[in-house]
Amino acid sequence: MRGLLARHLREGGYDVRRAADAVAAGFAVLAALPGLIVFDAQTHELEWLRFCATLRADRSIPRIPALFLSAEEDGMQKALRVGAAGWLTTPVVKDRLLTAVGLVLRRQAALAAEASRTQPALHHAVR
Repeated sequence: MRGLLARHLREGGYDVRRAADAVAAGFAVLAALPGLIVFDAQTHELEWLRFCATLRADRSIPRIPALFLSAEEDGMQKALRVGAAGWLTTPVVKDRLLTAVGLVLRRQAALAAEASRTQPALHHAVR
């Protein structure tokens, strides 16, 4: 499934790096921060949930949005508990995947723009 997801994302115009497990994903994140992480929670769900929670807890790593893919009904609740930005049921249809990725990335860009607008005002007020 990961190969198909990567293909869909590449066809949608996204750069894709794949990681076989949470350890490899951790090294990949430290090497170059991604704009989004897509977790295929069908395999090693607990490992990916812990990985996402660990990323959220580490203040030295900027907030990276995460999108979880799972066949389980309770997958959404688990993903949201660890700070996921979104969740899709599997099997994933290409159009739904690309729409969800686009929404998450636009939301992240809007949050970053808002933070950059308010940050100088806060800095000026603190002086």
